Amino acid sequence: MSLVLADRVQETTTTVGTGTLALDGATQGFQSFAAVGEGNTTYYTIQGTTQWEVGLGTYSANTLTRDTVISSSLGGSKLFLTAGTKQVFVTLPAENTITSIASADASIIVSTVGSLVDLSVSQTSPAFVLVERVRNSTGATLTKGTAVYISGATGQLPTVSKALATSDATSAQTLGLITSDLANNSNGYVTIIGLVDDLDTSAYTDGVQLYLSPTTAGTLTATKPYAPQHLVYVAVVAHAHPVHGKLIVKVQNGYEMDELHDVSAQNPNNGDILVYNTSTALWETAANAVGTVTSVGGTGTVSGLTLTGSVTSSGNLTLGGAITGFAASGANTDITSVALTTGTISTAPAAATDIVNKTYADGLAAKWGA
Repeated sequence: MSLVLADRVQETTTTVGTGTLALDGATQGFQSFAAVGEGNTTYYTIQGTTQWEVGLGTYSANTLTRDTVISSSLGGSKLFLTAGTKQVFVTLPAENTITSIASADASIIVSTVGSLVDLSVSQTSPAFVLVERVRNSTGATLTKGTAVYISGATGQLPTVSKALATSDATSAQTLGLITSDLANNSNGYVTIIGLVDDLDTSAYTDGVQLYLSPTTAGTLTATKPYAPQHLVYVAVVAHAHPVHGKLIVKVQNGYEMDELHDVSAQNPNNGDILVYNTSTALWETAANAVGTVTSVGGTGTVSGLTLTGSVTSSGNLTLGGAITGFAASGANTDITSVALTTGTISTAPAAATDIVNKTYADGLAAKWGA
């Protein structure tokens, strides 16, 4: 069963009451209701001397049911038809006529040529982009291109607020860019993936990557944020222009260290380090235990350094202050090589800064006793 309209279809009827019409044949110069087709529905008008009725009916074997009344001379109710001949013809009710076609969000391009209407999908339609319906409860209009995050939910819709890359709370749930201006306490759309156009992108150049701003809520920046700011990649500039700029949106949120799938670093303590645990196949937090320094290179000043065991130096080693802690006997009693910045190593010390060598010291010990 289909809805069928046909031109110049008109018959007469003498039916009385509220029931199915018995059709008595086509009026001269018109077609019969057979043009509608057996079992199909059509819009009809019944016209009497003072009575009239417009509705939707089903044609079958020279009869027309009165399935739905759309309007009538009885205030929209089905008529009780009085005696006499009435005209019955195919019509198109005014309330079922499309007088204009529009696309408020510009997702459909409407082109009319004569009686032909062409509907084509625009670049901003859901066929090209992924959008999410949201609610604005921020207290102010969210303008087109504003970066937003999911801040709650109401009426089975997520609520959104301006995103800011200063904390996990205002950046981790970054959803996308407002598709078109969204007034306060209104529902609208956020573009999650795809094109948002007609923006002012004159501050950038084509192909530049844009990130969520850590300074101004809801805006983007070409400067890549670093810790402690949060990194959220939002879009690429497809066209730099002061009025008709284009952004390709694809949000990629950065991660906290403890959000990586092979890192177990919840609740770390100050000074902890990450170490790999082969039994769990995870990087885990551990206390920073003091170990052995096997090699030190470069130049600089180190204070409060404790050395145990043998210390071997290549190049100059300058020590300031008191050198303490050498054992009186045992393995760590010898300094095997010292380069002096003043004085000399000598068997006949003369200056206060001179150091005697081991041969001279052993001779003194043998002569005078240890």
